[in-house]
Amino acid sequence: MTGRCLSLSHLTFYVTNAKQAAVNWCMQYGFKPFRFRGLETGHRQQCGHAVSNNEIVLVFVSPYDCTDDSMNAYLIRHGNSVKDIALNVDCLSSISDRIKKFGLPIREWTEEDSHGLVKYAQVIAFGDTTHTLVERNNYPGNEFLPNWHQNPLESHLTNSIWSKLPDTGLKRIDHLAMRLFECNALKFGQFKLKSGIQSPVYIDLRIIISQPDLMIDLCQQYVPLMKQCRFDQICGVPYTALTMATYLSAQFHYPMLMRRKEMKQHGTKQTLEGVYQQGNRVLIIEDLISSGSSILETALALRQAGLIVTDAIVFIDREQGGIQNLRHPDIDIKVHSCISFSELINYLKNEGHITDEKSTEVLKWINSNHCAIPVALHNQLSLITRPSSWKSYEDRARLCQNPLGKRLFELMKSKQSNLCVSADLTNCESILKLADLAGPHIVMLKTHVDIIDDFSMDFARRLRDLARNHNFILFEDRKFADIGFTVQKQYTGGLFRLSEWTDLINAHILPGPAIIEALRQEAVASSLKDGQARGCLLISHLSSEGNLVPADYAQEAYKMAIKNPDFIVGFISQTKVSSDPAFIHMTPGVKIGNEKGDQLGQQYTTPEDAVQNKGADLIIVGRGIISKLNSSREEFETNIILYKKRGYDAYINLCQ
Repeated sequence: MTGRCLSLSHLTFYVTNAKQAAVNWCMQYGFKPFRFRGLETGHRQQCGHAVSNNEIVLVFVSPYDCTDDSMNAYLIRHGNSVKDIALNVDCLSSISDRIKKFGLPIREWTEEDSHGLVKYAQVIAFGDTTHTLVERNNYPGNEFLPNWHQNPLESHLTNSIWSKLPDTGLKRIDHLAMRLFECNALKFGQFKLKSGIQSPVYIDLRIIISQPDLMIDLCQQYVPLMKQCRFDQICGVPYTALTMATYLSAQFHYPMLMRRKEMKQHGTKQTLEGVYQQGNRVLIIEDLISSGSSILETALALRQAGLIVTDAIVFIDREQGGIQNLRHPDIDIKVHSCISFSELINYLKNEGHITDEKSTEVLKWINSNHCAIPVALHNQLSLITRPSSWKSYEDRARLCQNPLGKRLFELMKSKQSNLCVSADLTNCESILKLADLAGPHIVMLKTHVDIIDDFSMDFARRLRDLARNHNFILFEDRKFADIGFTVQKQYTGGLFRLSEWTDLINAHILPGPAIIEALRQEAVASSLKDGQARGCLLISHLSSEGNLVPADYAQEAYKMAIKNPDFIVGFISQTKVSSDPAFIHMTPGVKIGNEKGDQLGQQYTTPEDAVQNKGADLIIVGRGIISKLNSSREEFETNIILYKKRGYDAYINLCQ
């Protein structure tokens, strides 16, 4: 340690009557009796009463002995006033050595009791006021100082009017409220928030990075709260709190981790930077809390890395339900705040910086606009805290709002198969042959019609007949990705007229939600004509190496899916996207063997890995099956049955 000042410990007043001064501060300013030492505790020279209001501690000392010349002389010269300013430090010896080099007078001593030992050093710098440095490294944080005991004034005042006085809520950071207001971090007016609603107030703490003195002062307020938490490392929530966490780490030697919002596309490709071990406890640092979603996002990233998160510290609690949200049993994070939003507003009102009307308007708005954690984030939480001991296909069929999804669950149960064959062939007869041979063993056949050299609607009708005879679903892997008007034409018209014969299609979410509505309209129209249910899969991941799908793409797909449960059947995925058992996850690139991929970017996974680790409900197999199409019928069936059995057995093992 290099020796740093951590925080203010307490102020010591020399007074003529310590008990009377303590009672006065309790009755007039809302302080509470805190600690005491005097004749009853073995101290015969001086009487000391300590009072507190939140983190503010004042110590009043008066002499028992009228011959105490030093104290009496001070009282005659200055009256009742501050005699000493006590500061908490991390390494007293280092600071003392530096002070001695300047030739300043310094007195060092230690005190101890059954709780531990405290080191002191007192410096006389200016006039009669002293500065005492206090090192508490070997003393518990919930105690005051050695040989200070419970103050007997508390029992006396409890039966007086003092017990009925309102809490004055004094804090060390009232001056910061003024500074934040002056630098425009607190803005009043009409502001459109991320949620779309209008707010009469806006808090922007990002500006503190341009005012180092303010940032340091603000960060110092975290230190007393950090002492109440158990942690090995700290992690700031991107982005404002990264600066705060960096300061706290550098100033007080707390090891730090950094969470990236976006995964690096080079190097280690990590979202969490720093050195850590699984099981380390991490304290989250944030600037303010509304719903708690930013803290939760960071906590989920840390927990996924095997780290433990139980506490977070924020500077401002906006009092919109965030602290309560994070106390949910599935989250279980205790949030400590330096100051509440109502305390900030009341301070500004009391100092005349805002009117009573503005204060009432803002506080009323805060109280009536509580924030919930977004559904998509709840979904991510469920994926981590409740990994599936999966519901059975029958149970999930009952939960499914989409008729096609319901049918697919029922097919997987009745055929004891979760296998889809990808018919990546270029001529119609080969595809029809594959459909006929594979039909009894599969629940779905996937096509790429735009690679077929001799496509015709007669082929489409024959393929549809085979699907009905063998009871499987036809899925055209079209990957729609255009504006609504265009995808409607692609779905219903052109050479392929997909809406007439396919049950299931898929789409990218890049064009936005309009693509889903456009496809839905045509799917409904086609279903009304032939009575066959239709649906759509959303592409949440790609199986190709080096793809540019961003990390949050899957959750954006989930958000669109939950708004369209009657049309969206599920997802093309590489990891689980939704905790909702009504949605189906289908994973491509499944192949048995030692091959890890091809030379064109495809990456393979096994049936067991797809189902048990990647969350697949249905496995999509292409070359692993169609490579046997021209082998003997017996060899083809042996191979496809192997895929069918291994995929379904993996599902059964999950349900047990």
